[in-house]
Amino acid sequence: MKYIGLLIIIGLVPLLAAMISSGAAGRRAVAFLFGASPLFFHAAHITVAPVSWPYWPGYVKGIEISLVDSFAMAVLLTLGGWRASSSHVVPFVLLIILAVTSAFGAIAPTAALFVAWQMLKVLLIYIAATRLAATQGSVRALIAGMVFGLGCNAAAAVYQHFHGVYQTPGLFDHQNSLGMVAHFVVLPAAALFAADHRARWALLGVAAGGIVAILGASRATIGLEAGGLALLIVAIALFWPTPRGFALLAVGAVALAALSPLAYKALAPRWASVQHMEYDEREAFKRAASAMMHDHPMGVGANHYVIVANTQGYSNRGAVTWATGSRSANVHNAYFLTASEMGYLALVPFVWLTVLTALNGLFWCFRSPDKRLSILLLGTCAAQLVVAVHNWFEWVFVTYAIQAMFCLNLGIMSGLIGRIRAARAEPPHVARPGRKEPPLPAAGSVAA
Repeated sequence: MKYIGLLIIIGLVPLLAAMISSGAAGRRAVAFLFGASPLFFHAAHITVAPVSWPYWPGYVKGIEISLVDSFAMAVLLTLGGWRASSSHVVPFVLLIILAVTSAFGAIAPTAALFVAWQMLKVLLIYIAATRLAATQGSVRALIAGMVFGLGCNAAAAVYQHFHGVYQTPGLFDHQNSLGMVAHFVVLPAAALFAADHRARWALLGVAAGGIVAILGASRATIGLEAGGLALLIVAIALFWPTPRGFALLAVGAVALAALSPLAYKALAPRWASVQHMEYDEREAFKRAASAMMHDHPMGVGANHYVIVANTQGYSNRGAVTWATGSRSANVHNAYFLTASEMGYLALVPFVWLTVLTALNGLFWCFRSPDKRLSILLLGTCAAQLVVAVHNWFEWVFVTYAIQAMFCLNLGIMSGLIGRIRAARAEPPHVARPGRKEPPLPAAGSVAA
């Protein structure tokens, strides 16, 4: 049966390629579906694994191919002429190489190669998103798809809440995963609302993010989402003031006042439970990971943290509780997890990919001749930096759905930087009074 599913996924590639080739409307439709698909990854089971290790305790359980990959391949086969930034591609390649080399000393070398395969797939998603983002209207369509997907997750979270679920996961398998992907929707959507007068619907993405954050009752998600939005809105008002930016500032102030009691109500039980517990699981995991890194500075093998922590006594040394959920979980810190599995050296491309690329994007925000491009780019950079901070408290960044969302966001960032470079190369344009605001320019052109 799985091979029938594989044939269907492969067979969709020429169909999607034909839609892209049919014109702007088909390209936008594919971009919309591309943006939405990672948010349905868990609920719809849109993946097939020709090689499957379902009982492996790591976070990648085989050689998997998903519907998201079909969109990426269709874009890559159809749209050309726009190169992804080498400064973005290099850290991907380094992480793939490190995952492969980590297999040589691993307990199960094949499991480490699963990570290399996943990294290769998300690299292709990044390149495809970059090419899409360089075409007219595709950024709005990508973000619209993300907003739709997050809205469906918010609806599922509301349903779960009224059926007695305290921390609602929406269409994901855990609320922390949903909370992290929400950053990649909320902040770009808020920026799009401020930048584009046609995108009133983008506020729905911000509202959906608020719902999933509060109903998920994750302290990191609520705090980082609120803090990231506040900084984004203030930055827009200070550096690129627009009427919609000030409207967003007003809406944000009202929303903060209205939602604060709900956030407090959602988090109060968690604060109360933590105050009466002597056991700090996050610190226990960090102790175990630190001991592992000390003994294995070159790493224990990608996708191997859980099995090594349990079979070589590191969970015992960190005083991790014997609860099944604790002993089968990764250290709640993506940086510790990367270093413990692939060595300290892996932190260089990991930080490069998650932090330095966003800082480079911020640099280009202030070099754009079009403030709308600056605002949009700022939204993608803010999302990535918020997730980089969130990675200090969670490990789920290494899962495929979140990495796919990360690469869509990074691809939009790369495409926008390309537009800014192209606009800077064009001669300055003198706007005539009375003209309507033009659409956001495509790569290689400026607003006419």
